[in-house]
Amino acid sequence: MKTGEILITIEKKDIYTLLKEHLGLQANQLSPFAEIMQSETSPSIHTENLKSLAASHDVVSCFKILSEPSVTYRIRIGGPAAMMGEMYICSTDHLSFVIASSFDMHSFGIQYCNTFENLVNFISSLILLDTDNKYEPRFPATMDYEFFLLLANIIDSYKYTFSRNALKHEASSILALSMTEFNMLLKNSLTKPDFSWLVTNINGLLPSAAAIKLQGKEKNYSYLFENGYLLAVKNNNNGEDRMVLNVLAIDAGAEFMNTWTRSAGIEKMETGEKGLEAKPLAFISSTALTNHYFNFSKGMENIHYETLNNKNSIAAIGKLFDTRHLAKPIENTEFGFCMNCGAKLKQNASFCSKCGNKIK
Repeated sequence: MKTGEILITIEKKDIYTLLKEHLGLQANQLSPFAEIMQSETSPSIHTENLKSLAASHDVVSCFKILSEPSVTYRIRIGGPAAMMGEMYICSTDHLSFVIASSFDMHSFGIQYCNTFENLVNFISSLILLDTDNKYEPRFPATMDYEFFLLLANIIDSYKYTFSRNALKHEASSILALSMTEFNMLLKNSLTKPDFSWLVTNINGLLPSAAAIKLQGKEKNYSYLFENGYLLAVKNNNNGEDRMVLNVLAIDAGAEFMNTWTRSAGIEKMETGEKGLEAKPLAFISSTALTNHYFNFSKGMENIHYETLNNKNSIAAIGKLFDTRHLAKPIENTEFGFCMNCGAKLKQNASFCSKCGNKIK
């Protein structure tokens, strides 16, 4: 079995029958199949095909990991058109990984990565733009979650004001909106499923962060005016004052409106007192110029921002998934399953004791 290749594609409606009736497996809370296994599912009509899958040692080994993982990551991938799909990365030994990906409503593609390095390379190739471009960052290196959303709303405001002016046949050199319009755009992006807006992508691809309540911190709004994103303009007609998009906002807005290709939200799934919980790890948006990378691993009040290229992307993505230190180095503890025959392995085993397959 080659790492990263699709081993099988299986319809979601067949998962229950395969796991329960043919493999005798249940699904723990971290499994991507947990919800399926808890539902009342009609028997599959693809019985013979499922019997064939159940006879494959590779398939059995992969589904054992997917059914009872000790660590699970969820990656949701979207972009300016729509949410494209999601992937679950599962492991039992923190060293080898099985991926269940769904890019439609009906099926899972099952893939295997036999080393941590292969996993990181595979994920990076899927969610990042391949680039060596030099890029001058337009955002601060650290921020809280509210400011992160305000930055995204600044980018959306460029498209909003540019499109509005174009529809009115007005010159687009001055892009302005009121604070009421700015906040209404943010509210709509957080509550409506239109993925053409960056804020909506953040909300949809990182559902674990969607419940965070915004406080309207004055310091966050002030930063936008004090650091080249917005200019305050008095309204001479006794109406509400306007905000003109400044150089940084125009540059970032034009970049995203014209060259934004895709975004990805990465979460770690955890079990706690309240059941299954998701912890946001990162949000990435790729344009033709660079990969904008926001790392949440230090908490929602201390988000780290940088741009990723071919030189630093592998290291940055690797840090998100690096759980190799959790692998148990103790002799005679169970290590996983042989990818040839499906037999259980012992830690540090070089060969499978059942079939003789070389492990390391």
